[in-house]
Amino acid sequence: MSIADTLPLVQRVMTSYILSTTAVFGNLGHIISIIILSQKQRGSNSCSIYLFATPIFGLIIVIWAIISLVYVLDHIDLINISLTLCHIRVYITHISSMCFRYTVVIARTHRCGVYELYG
Repeated sequence: MSIADTLPLVQRVMTSYILSTTAVFGNLGHIISIIILSQKQRGSNSCSIYLFATPIFGLIIVIWAIISLVYVLDHIDLINISLTLCHIRVYITHISSMCFRYTVVIARTHRCGVYELYG
């Protein structure tokens, strides 16, 4: 058995186990962040709105990107059948990841501005 024959098997095993673990811990972390940031004492800070939006976008990324990759290992990939579904998945994943990054940047910029004004 050559290395070219074993690489697809290694890739399949890594995708199924590592991405599944990443999806579980990612969803768990995002849900815990949403629970913590939705408490009333956390909502009094204006920056917490940006920090609250970040795990929501993270959940969308994990669900649309990682879980769909793990799902197609054992099932038919509907994304390959329909070009529209392919565009929708790429669009939602891309927009969510950009919003995730932008909310982190806006929250950090907001925090720096608040500390400079009142620090």
